[in-house]
This record gives sequence, structure tokens and C-alpha cells, in this order.
Amino acid sequence: AVRVWIGDAVIRRDANGSGSRASPYQRGVRKLECLLHTFRDNGEDSFLQDEPMADPFFPSRERPNPVVLTRTGEPTLLMLTICTRARRRWLACEEAHALLRSTWAQATDWLVGRYVLMPDHLHCLAAANDPIRSVESWVRYWKCDFRKRHAHADWQWQSGVFHHRLRNHEQHGQKWRYVLENPVRAGLVTEFSAWPFQGDVFPEVRW
Repeated sequence: AVRVWIGDAVIRRDANGSGSRASPYQRGVRKLECLLHTFRDNGEDSFLQDEPMADPFFPSRERPNPVVLTRTGEPTLLMLTICTRARRRWLACEEAHALLRSTWAQATDWLVGRYVLMPDHLHCLAAANDPIRSVESWVRYWKCDFRKRHAHADWQWQSGVFHHRLRNHEQHGQKWRYVLENPVRAGLVTEFSAWPFQGDVFPEVRW
């Protein structure tokens, strides 16, 4: 059975930043289409076939823990790492950047705060906004929505998501400083502030 939660109306933005208001019905239909598309996409169900990358935010285990525990009185704030399929280097470009921002702006069961796009993967902070929706389900949804908004056959995501829970303000700051330096370590810029493919979708996502 497929259960679709139809929430409040949201703003749907296109790549140039303009937008129109989507009704709750339209949002529900869009979610259902993405769910059905995901069920037909074997790639999204083959996470065990993917190899984790050598990066501090990729744990050594073959797949991440699917359970994110919530605690009363504490924010549920995750550091997410998501890769392109076969590590193809298409992600750090203006078109993909704009599409991701508009996709995240309306996929609000989890809220994306700060993010950094690298050519073949991204890091972002995400906070739970709907306690029922798992982070894995939410990532599948916006990947599907993103896929519908472009015509590039090679713009595909590796299945799954690696997530690391941030448990305090100090850990938040330490890990995010490391992420910001990724473009510098990769030799793409000399200072992280010069990297154009970073930003903040919902600034309230903080520890």
C-alpha cells in the first residue's frame, strides 16, 4: 500500500527563482508520482551494490544505519552526504545548483540548511520537519523530483544516503568547517568563500 500525506500548500519555484503556489492536491499528486517512479527504479533499491567513498563522512560499514532516533527537547540535525552515480562529475554547475535549491525549497518534510556541492557529491545539513517521514524516504522523494526537472540522461544519483547525527553545537561547527574546506582540498579554489556552489536554503537549520 502507498500512503501519501498531503500537507499545506507550498511554493513551487523554477530554476530562475520565480514561483507559483501549488495546491495541496497538486503536491499530493506529485509525491505519488515520485513514489511510483521510485518503485520502478531498481537503482534506488540497490544500495548494497554501491561502494562507500573514502571520506570522513562515509562510514566504513557497507550501508548506513537506517534509523534516526529523535529525543525530546533536542533538535534532530543530520549531516548528509549524497553521491552522483559512478561518481560522475556533473553536480557542480549553475543549472544543477539552481534546480537543487528549488527542489529542496519545496521538499519540506526535512529542511535543508547549509550545503556544499562538489563535482561528484554533496554535503548538507538537514533537520526533521515532519517526524513521520524518514530521511531515506525524503531523499528518495527529492531525487525523483529533481530528476523530473532536467533533461540530462547522465545526471543520476547513487542510491541511498549517508547520514551522521550532530549531537551538540561544537560537533556541528567542527564538522561543518571541515566540509567548507572540501573545495580547497580538492584544488578547485584557494579559499572556501570563493566556491560558488554552496549556500543556505533554510537558515534556521542550526544547532
